[in-house]
This record gives sequence, C-alpha cells and structure tokens, in this order.
Amino acid sequence: MSTAFATSYSGGIWWDPAQQRYSISYNCGHEMHQCCAYSRSKSMDMGNWEKPDFGVVRGTNIIQNPTIDGSTVWLDLFTKNKSQRWKMAMVPAYNKFGNYSLLSSADGVHWNLEVNQTGPIQDRSTIFYNPFRKKWIYSIKDDQFDPKKTNNLGRYRAYREVDDLFRGAQWQHSDLYAWTSADANDIPMGCGADPHKHNGFTQLYNLDAVGYESVMVGFYTIFNGKYCGPNSPYNRTGEWDQVAVAFSRDGFHWSRPIINGTHPIFLGMNNTLAPPWVWNKANVQSVGGGFLVFENALKFFVGGRTGVYQIQGNGTVGTATMRRDGFASISGGGRVTTKPLMFNNKQSYLFVNVEVVEPGEGFMFVEIVNATSGLIIPPYVCDNTIIIKKSSTKHWVQWKGEDSVAKLRGHPIQITFLMGTGIRLYSFWVSQETCGTSNGYVAAGGRGFQGPVDNKCQP
Repeated sequence: MSTAFATSYSGGIWWDPAQQRYSISYNCGHEMHQCCAYSRSKSMDMGNWEKPDFGVVRGTNIIQNPTIDGSTVWLDLFTKNKSQRWKMAMVPAYNKFGNYSLLSSADGVHWNLEVNQTGPIQDRSTIFYNPFRKKWIYSIKDDQFDPKKTNNLGRYRAYREVDDLFRGAQWQHSDLYAWTSADANDIPMGCGADPHKHNGFTQLYNLDAVGYESVMVGFYTIFNGKYCGPNSPYNRTGEWDQVAVAFSRDGFHWSRPIINGTHPIFLGMNNTLAPPWVWNKANVQSVGGGFLVFENALKFFVGGRTGVYQIQGNGTVGTATMRRDGFASISGGGRVTTKPLMFNNKQSYLFVNVEVVEPGEGFMFVEIVNATSGLIIPPYVCDNTIIIKKSSTKHWVQWKGEDSVAKLRGHPIQITFLMGTGIRLYSFWVSQETCGTSNGYVAAGGRGFQGPVDNKCQP
C-alpha cells in the first residue's frame, strides 16, 4: 500500500522579491517527483498555499517529473544572469542516485538542464551558497564503514566549493575533502545500537546551511536509529533523523553548542506514543534556505514523516517559529562587555534585541569605552542611558542628548551592557538607518526584503 507523499527533502523555501510571493519546493507523489507551491500571504501564518497546474504533468503542480531521492532548490539573488535566478541540484534515479543533475530557471517553475551528470555523490547530497566567501558548496553525503571496526564515521559529509555551480560540476571522489561528521556529543543511538552494523550508531545524514546576519547557520541532520521491532521506543517506525543547529564564520569550520553533554536537538521528532500519528514522528529533515525572516520572528520549514513507514505513512511539511535572532541569548544580570570592535562606512545607530522576562528586574543600560585606553567615552555613559526596559527585537539605544554613535566610526571601542536579572540580550548591531537595518544576510528572505541583505527600510 502506498500513499500520497509531500515532504521537503531539502527542496527549498524562499521569498521571491521579484514575484512578491513565497515559494516552497518539495518531494511529492509516491514516485518522488519535485513539486512547487506559492503563497502571497501578508501574515506570518502564510495563509493558503496555491498549487497551480504548471503544465509539466497535466493537472498537477509537479515541476520536475523524474523520480528523485531529493533536491535542493536555491534562489540566487546574486547572479546577473536572470535566466539562472533559480538553481536546482537534484539526485535522480536515472543517475542511480550517484550524481547530481543541475538545472536553472528564471521563475522556479520552468527548468533548463545545465549538467546532466556531475561528479560522484551519494543520495541525500545537497548544495548551498556561502555569501561571505562567494562560493557554491556541494554538501556531499559520503560513507566510511568497516564491520570489523567500532570507530566508524558511517555517513558523514564531504565538501567541494566552486565559484560557478555549473562550471565546477565535474570531480573525482579523490578531489573531495572529508568535512564533518557526527561526534561523541550527538544523541546516542535510539534503538538497535551495534557499532558493527551500518545502521547501529549515530551518524551525520545531511548538512544544509544558509547565510543569516553575520554567520552561516548550519542544519546537521543526525541519524540515530531505525525501526527495530515491537520494542521500538514510542512505537516509532521508519528512519530516525533529527536536526541540530551549528554556526560558522567561513562556512567550513562549524561551532556546535553543547548543553548538558550533548548537542541539543533543534528540530526534533515527536515523542508522543503512537498511534495517534503526528506529522514529525520520524525522518525530520531541514529545508533548503532554512527559514524565512519576519520583523519579530524566524519561521523554519521542516520535513517529516508520520504513520507506519511505507505502509500508511505520509511525508509531511511542518513549521517551527522562533524569536528573531533567538538562537542564543545572554541573561542573569551583570555586565557584559564585547571584544574590541570597530565600525565604519555610514553606520550610525546602535540597536539591541532584548526580551524582558521579569518586570521590575528587566532593564539595561549601555556604555561605550575606548578599547585602547579603557576609558568611558562621554556621553556614552551608563547613567546617561535612556533606560531599556521593554521587549523589542529592534530597540534603538539612545543616551540623554545623543542618539547616534557616528562620531565613533573608525575608532576601536568596546560596548558594555549592564543588565538586570530579568532581561535577555539576543543581539546588537550598528545600523546606517534609524529604522534599524542590520546590513546582514536574511536567509531565505521574507516580505519586505528586496534582496539577500537587510539594507532597506521597510514601509
């Protein structure tokens, strides 16, 4: 018995400023094609998604008909070639899931084949663009396993970077860099643990990434089990994958948070005892582009599976919402001082993203010191701060008689935040505008953004 199937096995979620609409690409149908849907919603709930008949397969919203394992669909807002604004790297059955096929499109619907067969890969290989280094990254699934050993990597990630996605599409396996893998701090095997079996230990199944503000945000999809009979925890079936988050300044070296001895799960499986079945019971996967950016929140799109695997289960797409810049925060009260930093160009206004969690103790003052002498620079004195005591994802820091830090351009400074015990600091930045644009990258974008960077005031 087979069922309908609709899940993002990467695929892509994007705001297209040229067409003023959201677009999601996902695996669809029991034979695993590529489908697309649109939303022009002005609210964060996205409203209803349209599934037009695109004419590729009559009566459906299929945009690529070959059977695929998965794909990445990327909106390239940096290219000057408008016929290649959209790029797709799919892993098709006609290549025996052993090579990408690369395509381009002007509208994300009608595609042209650019490269039929790239260098060698394995299934669940993806791509992303690193805007900091202006490189396309092939995130390639590889495997290292010897049943006689107990220290295998199993599934891990190999790396290839190129200037041009299509021109850099040929390689040999020996050309790839062994990149990153699961480690001892990842969640342990959930069922059937046996280091001598290929599916018997925790492994890295996929790595997607996207530029957001001043970092690359990485999504480590961690494999930690498969259905193992009647004793399977939570009556879970299928393959067990969950997504952890990581951060990088260069897109190659990753920092992965550790809390209580493990890398915490960011987008996880639902542990409700089944049945009833829930949308994210197993096989939770990240999506190309990662997340959309709204004024006060980030919205993540997530692939998952529900039901009895390959019997009556559906592929699904769900969402998760988080405060903007909410990946990490500082709290607990006291003084927090930055490393020496310098800003220039037209940056003039200091902003913070703060959350008051305890009225009365939720307050903040800000002072700025000369990083060379250590002396406070008037008028940026703690006692002169117009007190910050309300939650805001974009609060303009001001002092009595001074609302700008423009006079500090080009000088090494340090910023000190003096915090009460009831406030959290998520981020700070110096903007060129009083509206608080960050000039950072905006992941998959969002309504109001006209390009890949937050550099224009929104109406």
